[in-house]
Amino acid sequence: MRLCSSFCFLALATLGCKDPAPTKPKEAPTATASAPTTASCAKQSEDLGAWLKAVNDEGMGPPPPYQQMGMKLVARNDGDAWAWFGAAMLVDKGAVQLDFDKLGAPSDSATQEKLGEQLKQRAGVALAAGISMGLDVYIHKDTPWEMVVAVFDPAVASGFRTVGVVFEGPSKVEAPSSPLLAALDAADQKRREDGDPLDDIAPAGPADKALAKCRPAISVLREAGKRELTPKEKNEFFVKRAPGAWLNCQCRADQESLKAVQWHWLGRTYGPPTRSVKLLLTSADDKEATKVSGAKTEPWSKMADKVVEASKSGKRVALTVE
Repeated sequence: MRLCSSFCFLALATLGCKDPAPTKPKEAPTATASAPTTASCAKQSEDLGAWLKAVNDEGMGPPPPYQQMGMKLVARNDGDAWAWFGAAMLVDKGAVQLDFDKLGAPSDSATQEKLGEQLKQRAGVALAAGISMGLDVYIHKDTPWEMVVAVFDPAVASGFRTVGVVFEGPSKVEAPSSPLLAALDAADQKRREDGDPLDDIAPAGPADKALAKCRPAISVLREAGKRELTPKEKNEFFVKRAPGAWLNCQCRADQESLKAVQWHWLGRTYGPPTRSVKLLLTSADDKEATKVSGAKTEPWSKMADKVVEASKSGKRVALTVE
């Protein structure tokens, strides 16, 4: 019989010294939603990567003012999904807006004057910085042709010769379901009001809180923000690294929050993906220009094809009212 230690002698004096009972082997833990198996997590990471790539391929959404104005663009499948030419000019029959500056109705001569002044100022700043300034023009599909021409004329007079005419692009990707979207939009709005740069993928506070269980994903966001990359390159960096980060933290954080970061960054919160067609502008008195002319009440939805076809000529285009 095995000898008892001094610590158990008194306790076992009346019972004798016995061998300890054999311990029952512990059962292996079963996989749960919070701790997925390696195989299921790898599949989740793969699916996440496919979703992020699909959103990236669809391209950028519109700027925040698009949603505020209730815009509805003409839809096209062609055009560039990743093109920026400069300031955003939004036009419908009731208002013209240059970035976040509301200028008034496009048919109003005072609006056209204010638009011309602001465009000249922006062109001067760009010229002083040694860069070429362009415009990204978002036109509501029901805007009368007369009003379209009325806002392009001040642009030409102010020295703008290259614009991207923006259309609604196709989309097959379902938006993520996450409260992080609203939090990110609110944080960006505050940064704009405070004059802070929006050069990272997502505001640190809301994103860090939502992804607290996946520190590798947060590291990817911060790294993308620090790098000297174009918006497209930053997004491609995120698309490439995020699935691996998700796998490294064993898929423990909310995947919809990670999707929301990219959805927000690409402006998809504000509307569908966009397509841009490059248009080289000139004045109506340019004899070598390709002319596009239409009735003053003709809606932009009827004139857009003519403008796109004219852009393919390789010549500068002049827009006129019959």
